[in-house]
Formats: sequence, C-alpha cells, structure tokens
Amino acid sequence: MKSILISFFLFLFFGQFSAQTTPYTLAGRGVGTTFISDYHSLGINSSALGWPLEYEGKKITFSTGETYIYLQSDSLNKQKFKNFSDIIKTQVNNQSIDTTTIQGILSSTVGYAKAGVNMRANLLWLGGSYKTNKIGGFAFSMTEDYGFSGKLNTNNANAFFQGNWQNLIDSASTVVNGDTSRIAYSQNLAADTAAGIYSIHLANPLDINNYTLGTNAGLVWNRNFNFGYGVKLLGDDSTFAVYGGLGVRYIQSMAYYDLQSDAGGLRVNSSLSPTSLNYNGFITQINPFNFSSIGGFFSKPVGKGYGVDFSASVIIARKIRLALAVNNLGSVKYENYKYTGNTALPQEIAISDYDPNNSAANVQALLAGSQLLTFEGKETLTVANAANFRFGASFKPFKQLHVGIDFVAPFDKDNPVSQQNGVFALGLDFRPVKFISLNAGFINGGIYQGYIPVGLNVILGGGTYEFGISSQDIVHFLTKNGNSVSMAFGFARIRI
Repeated sequence: MKSILISFFLFLFFGQFSAQTTPYTLAGRGVGTTFISDYHSLGINSSALGWPLEYEGKKITFSTGETYIYLQSDSLNKQKFKNFSDIIKTQVNNQSIDTTTIQGILSSTVGYAKAGVNMRANLLWLGGSYKTNKIGGFAFSMTEDYGFSGKLNTNNANAFFQGNWQNLIDSASTVVNGDTSRIAYSQNLAADTAAGIYSIHLANPLDINNYTLGTNAGLVWNRNFNFGYGVKLLGDDSTFAVYGGLGVRYIQSMAYYDLQSDAGGLRVNSSLSPTSLNYNGFITQINPFNFSSIGGFFSKPVGKGYGVDFSASVIIARKIRLALAVNNLGSVKYENYKYTGNTALPQEIAISDYDPNNSAANVQALLAGSQLLTFEGKETLTVANAANFRFGASFKPFKQLHVGIDFVAPFDKDNPVSQQNGVFALGLDFRPVKFISLNAGFINGGIYQGYIPVGLNVILGGGTYEFGISSQDIVHFLTKNGNSVSMAFGFARIRI
C-alpha cells in the first residue's frame, strides 16, 4: 500500500505550473483586482494600497497562516476523491485495505495520469500593510508558493502505476536458491522469483524518446518576499481619483523541475534542494549532483530572482472602480542540471531489488543505473516568470453589496510556465449584517471550466478581527462529476 501512495504523490510532484498566491478572500468570489486593498493586493493590484481606508482609523493590517490548496484533473470526480481520502485515513490509522479497493485506486490514478493533474498550494508566513490617506500605503508579505502538474502517456501511466511492464520487458534473469534461470516476464511472478530478479531483457532495443512521447512533468516551488506601494496620483475620492502602484519581490526558488518529451526528444532540467519532495529517495536518484546543504532555518535555495508589478486604478464617485495591472515581470536564475533520454536502451538492463508491486522503486533503480537518462552537464538556466495581465471593474451600489468582474491573461503566452489561456470571472461580496461577508462568483477559462467559488468571512470588532473559509469551486461538493477540489482559509487577520 505504501507504494501506491508513493506512486500517487510522485506523480503529483511533477508539474509545469507556475504557482501564484491566491488570498482566501479572493478564492471565495473569484475576483480580486478591485476588491482587495491591503497586503492581499501584492501581486494583484498594488495601486489599491493607495485607496481610502476600508475601516476608519484602522491603518495597520497583518496576518499569518493563510492557506490555499487546489487540485484539479479532468479525470477526477467525487467518488474517486472519496476513495482516495478513505485510503489516506486507513493509512493514518494503520488499517488494512482489501485488494479490490487497492486496484480501484490504482485504476483511478492511471486515469489522473493520462488526463493530467494540476495542483497549487500557497502559505502566507506573514503579511502586513500600513495605509494613510495622505502618503498612500505600504505592504509586505512572505509566501511559500507551490505549483505542480503533469501528464503521462499510456505507456508510462500503465507501467508506473500498475506495474504493467509487458510491452516493455520480454524476459528476466533471476536467481532462486542459488539456481540462475531466464524466465518469461509476467506481472504474476512468484514472490521468491520476483525477489531474485537481477536483470531484465527487452525484446528489442527501446527508444526511450518514443516510449515517453507526450509525457510532460515538472515542479515550481518558490519563496517570495513581496513589497508594494500604492498612492493617489490626482483627483478627489468623492468624484474621480487616479491611483498608481508598484510592487517588487525577491524570489528564492527551492525547486525547479521540467521534463518534456516531444518530437525533439526527452529533455529534463533539474534544480532541487534537500527539502524538495524526495519520496523514498526517488529525487536523489534523478539528480544526485546538486543537492545543496541545509543551513539555518531554511535550506539553501537553488535559484534566485526577482519580479516587478505595475498597476493603475481609478475610483469614480466612491462606487465604481477600474484597475489595470501587469504582474511578476522578471525571472529566476538556476544552477541547472540537464539530462536527455537515451536514444536506445540496451537489450539487457541490470536492476537490483526488483519488485513487481512497487513500480516507483523499479523506476528509481533504473534511474540509479543511469540507463534511462544521460547527464549532459551543469549550466546556468534563466527561467522567465509567468507574468500576467489583469483587468478588473466593480460597482458598489450600496454599502452592503459589491459586484465586479476580472480578466486575467498571460503576459507572454509563449512562456511554457504561464497559463495558456485567459480566465474570466464574475464575483460579489454581500454583507447582510456588519459582521458577515458572503462571497460567490463564476470562473471560466483555462483549467477553470465553469467553476462556482463561494466563501464566508466573519468580521468582528468593526474590522479588528477577521477570519474565514472559502472554496474556488463548490461544484465538486454538490455534484458527482466536479473535477477539482480547493480550500482556502485565514484565521488571524487583524486590523488596528
């Protein structure tokens, strides 16, 4: 059972998806460009730091521990997610699982692998802002941002998750009680026979580039130190006012991994730290060269870079807000280790500790022998940030209701780590009473196909203390076929 969990999370580990902070107040309504105005505006619309105070007399806002988690796959549905949740619970409680359930989970996981998986998560270590109506607003935040996604072709998915190596392995050499023999390969070998396998034989030399064609995988894990300033440039808040904003960030990257297999062959770029996800020693085998030493509270980053945000907004008659922003222009520079797939594998491959029931360990053993990938050398790799363009508009007809739209698109669509399509969102914030904020919306475009976000925020002491919970897509919880799971929450948002 352990191998199932390792295999599943190994797949999630790989991804080519740029992680960006999503405040829990944004997640619940899908829009944020003209709704948020404190440290939440960093990376979204820093000009909002110059807007009038949301709560009179409360110039300082700070928080910690805000969290956002998102998982999406076209193959995901409610029953599959429940099955996987049940397995996690049984493992935590050290309970056994019947064979039928295990096979069901493996089958579901193969479906995820073929359809593709996207995963995002971020954590706000600390965020704060200081605003005055005279000099504008300043904000900072420290965030941990993760992005994962991946897609495997049929060959890779079946071999990796179900141990279906028949179309790859013709026979195997094994030793049992001192007797050596060569046997036809099967998934149903006796335990002592499988344990004695010391080499596998291919019917024909395998072209690893063709075998993996269509597979893509990778990972981005960044620690961002964000700073921003927003100020009123001209006008009067009661009639027409123009605001400008600037944001900068220092990026420490803890991991970057990119695997692509296309007509140009199999290519891998790898920069990983000791704290990068290293399930069962798997990543050590992929890249044993550049594991940096752990030092201090955080391990040494493998990449460093910067990002810059520019934004402008207007407020008309205190009821209408319009905003434009370009965020995260910049790049990260890595010490990268480059690999390419071997053109053809030898017809006999030595492999130690072969286990038909643990595909992850078998792949690890092949990588350890440098028989799948060839190390091409160390190089400096500069990866452009996934910059984006945002437009937002909103209307506040009365104090209790705020409605708006957002449009977010890649600044450079050719950037491989950028989202490839624009995303459109509708959202609202409704406050039936002073201490309750109800959020809802609609998101469409990119991987967000007809999502309905919802959220609840509780505001106490006239804005002094705030906490809430939200989901970027309530469809999964209400229907059988929702293809995403997301949750965001904040519990320590304070204003003084």
